[in-house]
Formats: sequence, structure tokens, C-alpha cells
Amino acid sequence: MKTKTRTRIRTKTKRRITKTRTRIKMIRIKRKRKHQRKMIRKRKRIRRIKMMRLKSRSQIKS
Repeated sequence: MKTKTRTRIRTKTKRRITKTRTRIKMIRIKRKRKHQRKMIRKRKRIRRIKMMRLKSRSQIKS
């Protein structure tokens, strides 16, 4: 009888640990995605600014 309860408790804690681990993983993935989106936006903005500069330069020349 004693051993049975012991194992049950052990599995319970194990499950809790795995649960938290997956949660942490999910949070990390979320953060990564957010960051990627941010970087993409940044790149787009930079490209747009570059294009504007080029256009203005060409207009001045002509």
C-alpha cells in the first residue's frame, strides 16, 4: 500500500514539471515570433527609407 501512494505522488510531480516545461517552451516560441515580426518591420522600414533617399537624389540630378 505504501509504495503505491508514493509512486502516484511521484508521477504527479513529474507531470507538473513537464507541464511547466512545455509552458516555458511556448512562451519562448511566442517571444521569438514577436521578435521576428519586429525585425521584419524594421527591415521594411529601412528599405523604404533607402528607396526614398534614392528617389530624391535622382530627382535632384534631373
